[in-house]
Amino acid sequence: MKVQDTITGGVFALLGVFMLVYAASLQAPRHLAYGAGFFPSLIGGGLVLVGAAIAWQGVRAGRGGPLIELPEVLAANAWLRFAAIPAAILFYLLAADLLGFLLTSTIILAFLFAVAGLSLRIGIPVAIAVAVVFTAFFASILHMPLPWGPLRDVSGWLIW
Repeated sequence: MKVQDTITGGVFALLGVFMLVYAASLQAPRHLAYGAGFFPSLIGGGLVLVGAAIAWQGVRAGRGGPLIELPEVLAANAWLRFAAIPAAILFYLLAADLLGFLLTSTIILAFLFAVAGLSLRIGIPVAIAVAVVFTAFFASILHMPLPWGPLRDVSGWLIW
């Protein structure tokens, strides 16, 4: 599937605007100069800039033709790969409070690795390692309050 740069850039810029608006609603803790909205604001601002640049490049190129062009034949798993990221985001929204960040992110990463074609023998240990590193980074360095779910009793192991 091929989508013109004007649409792709516009979608990224719009997503960045939504992130900036949401990040502005997050409260900063009293003891920190930055809060939970700092990181999403950086990403949102970057998305707006990159999206605007991509859209501008698409407008400048002025390509004619269809805005979206589907290939004649799609790969067997093309729709699965297309739906994997929205499904992962939806799963995180529904499961994070119940399972906690560490378990939810491990499941999501293992799923995305499997969809990408990585064997489970390699994907699961990598997903666990990446989830542990991200959990330690967000909880200890950025001081983000993460949901722990059933792992609340071992949460101290990952917080410095």
